[in-house]
Amino acid sequence: MRSDGDPPRPVRDDAVPAGLRVTPLGGCPNFRHLGGYRALGGRITRADRLFRSGWLHLEADAEKAAFENLGIDRVFDFRNEAETAAKPFVLPGLTTSDVVALPIQHGSMAGFLQALAAGATSPADTRRAMATMYREMIGLGAQQFRSFLGEAALSEGPLLLACSLGKDRTGVASALLLAALGVDEADIFGDFLISNLVYRDLGDSLYCAMSFAARGIPLELVRDVLTVHPDYLAAAWEEIKSRHGSVESYLRQDLGLSDEVRARLMEIFTQ
Repeated sequence: MRSDGDPPRPVRDDAVPAGLRVTPLGGCPNFRHLGGYRALGGRITRADRLFRSGWLHLEADAEKAAFENLGIDRVFDFRNEAETAAKPFVLPGLTTSDVVALPIQHGSMAGFLQALAAGATSPADTRRAMATMYREMIGLGAQQFRSFLGEAALSEGPLLLACSLGKDRTGVASALLLAALGVDEADIFGDFLISNLVYRDLGDSLYCAMSFAARGIPLELVRDVLTVHPDYLAAAWEEIKSRHGSVESYLRQDLGLSDEVRARLMEIFTQ
């Protein structure tokens, strides 16, 4: 797996460039679609049906109109209760019943962040802790991911996957959905790493926005918390394969991906 932060080469030579996927919206630079990837049977994921994002608070008329024009009628929110209380989504045209709360906790990362505040760590420790969080997510988030795939198969229109920055929990959920649709692993990792392209120059602003500066934690200790690396998703994939043998087995056995559910997902989200 590449470690320089650049996406692997897409399987499809005509795959949508990363820059054309991203549409910064509502203060979130990581709002983007998941369309244009080759799926099972030569089908293609739909750019008008699959979206992912970080926290959205739409106030400007232009942003509200842009969001409403997408027709999104279902939002899957993977943030925990404290995050949603501190920064609720404000989405025009949607009610609370349109937002499916599937909170995934940070596992051992919560304790690690406390260690950061005490200064008892290093940048290398931070990157390892992030990879550990991804491994833990496979077990800690299994029920939420199962509910997500089942609910997504019942959707009638476009959906949005979201968390605080739209890169970690949303990144794993997006990767699992793309895997369920039969997207190649290189494209799955390439999509995941777009968050790196989005956030790599925003470290200073995120550092302040996430209160690390106020807590006196040096930027260098959290720089790798504010972006993604290939080894993060690789850690999740390795955890899946070590426990279940393959991503397909995890999808079927732990996440309940039956032939019927997969067929419905293919019908809705590919063409």
